[in-house]
Amino acid sequence: MPQPKWKTEQVPSHKFEFINIADFHNKSPWARLRYTWVWVMFLKAILVFCGDIWTCTILIISGDWTSDIKPTIDISIARWIFTACILLSFVLLATDFRKANKVIKSQDISYAVSNKIVSGFYCLQKFNYFCFIEKIHNSSKLHDKLSFFVFFQLKGWKHLVVQAPRQVINIMTLTAFMKALGFDFTNLNDVAQLLPSLKTADKFTFCVMVFTSLMFIISGVATLIAIVLWIPLVAKVQGNLKEYVCHKMDKRIDAIIKKTTKERVK
Repeated sequence: MPQPKWKTEQVPSHKFEFINIADFHNKSPWARLRYTWVWVMFLKAILVFCGDIWTCTILIISGDWTSDIKPTIDISIARWIFTACILLSFVLLATDFRKANKVIKSQDISYAVSNKIVSGFYCLQKFNYFCFIEKIHNSSKLHDKLSFFVFFQLKGWKHLVVQAPRQVINIMTLTAFMKALGFDFTNLNDVAQLLPSLKTADKFTFCVMVFTSLMFIISGVATLIAIVLWIPLVAKVQGNLKEYVCHKMDKRIDAIIKKTTKERVK
């Protein structure tokens, strides 16, 4: 059986140390706005991490919730489910950082761009890195965009599975809590009347639970879509999706560098 075309293509790999990152500076104000969003997401991740540490500590030490919004299952069971989910997510995060550290040391651009932690690390260092990485991701080919989406979405499946028990309890608790307060799920205007009636601690807990539950549902739906797309995609790729994505990124990087070099010569 003949190999797919992409496996026979010879594409050079590139390293950050051999390129001038300033050549890819984007003067557009919209680029600056998108770069601000990178920092917003970074701060959100820090707050989520701190929140998980706080929740885990409270559950282990006191064994109780700090608000009147209680889980629908027994507190003695729920506390350990929440604690186990948080601790496992920390283990996965530590593993991700260990892999990211190896990629950073390699200086390989395609590996860096295909790793969310590493690409985030470079983007936070300097705006020019963000411009360069954004250029790589902005492929005009639909097939490449779908490949990148499936690859990045499926990379996070372990984190999604680890968080599932905790988020299912969150959703069940929110549903029961809102029903107990007479919330009408067919009338979204009830939210405006519901929040003022809660204590300050309960308002914070309620908003956090709603936000994390919505993020979990959105991530779950996106992962299911990625799984459906993965089946025909792998049949077309005829190989490892990670190798294919890195190969496509190397091609994209090579084309961007050559184009930038020509423009600089002119």
